[in-house]
Amino acid sequence: MTQPWRLLLDGPADGASNMARDEARLAATARGARPALRIYSWKRPTLSLGAHQSAGDADLHACRRMGVDLVRRPTGGGAVLHDHEVTYAVTGRLGEDPFPRSVVAVYEVIAGALVAAMARLGVSAEASRNASTGRAPANCFGEPRGRELVARGRKLAGSAQLRRGGAFLQHGSILLDFDGALLGDVLPASEGAPSPATLRDLTARPVTREEVERALAASFADTLASGLEPAQEDPAESEEAARLRFTKYLDAQWTLEGRVRIRDPRSAEP
Repeated sequence: MTQPWRLLLDGPADGASNMARDEARLAATARGARPALRIYSWKRPTLSLGAHQSAGDADLHACRRMGVDLVRRPTGGGAVLHDHEVTYAVTGRLGEDPFPRSVVAVYEVIAGALVAAMARLGVSAEASRNASTGRAPANCFGEPRGRELVARGRKLAGSAQLRRGGAFLQHGSILLDFDGALLGDVLPASEGAPSPATLRDLTARPVTREEVERALAASFADTLASGLEPAQEDPAESEEAARLRFTKYLDAQWTLEGRVRIRDPRSAEP
């Protein structure tokens, strides 16, 4: 019998810790650990850059002045202001039910779970069919790309994927609310982009993080034939996350240039 996936409901953490935990879980999944759904939030407003995005898109002085942290994700795409939102991360193995090996097909499976979660909240959403071609916009929520969630013609959830060692990490943000003025201050390159959809706009009420967490967990449990089981972070994953936080996600060279400076001679980042 297939073991259930792990469900990890994490409290708020700083940006470096959140990204390190996601990447550590990807490595663990590639080594054979049970796949997982992690749902989490952020201690402080944080601007995350895509793995290959220029740090010049952000205003570093405004980030410091406004109290917004800066981190670079291991996945691609444009910048996301993590503030009034719920973040999800799925780690699974390619070619194992319910996920095929195709990039688009994995996005479609996860989009189906996200659409079902939004329906539980009374929101009608769908997966965008826009082709993901060309350079990603500086602002992740500036335009919907392939298989990302849209509602009333506007982007509601942004997602990005990384594949390594036969496993994948896909994480994304679902907007509870949106502070366009703050985004404009810290990401001037977002100027002129359309406003995204938010759960507050779509439901005409303040939707809580707990409501979204419950909807995500229930919908992913339905999508996964093996279901979900509440779990804690594995000690080996915690150790790897601590290493990645120090050697990569707290390193200005990675944050500003997208290059890793190896500090731990026992391992090297690909």
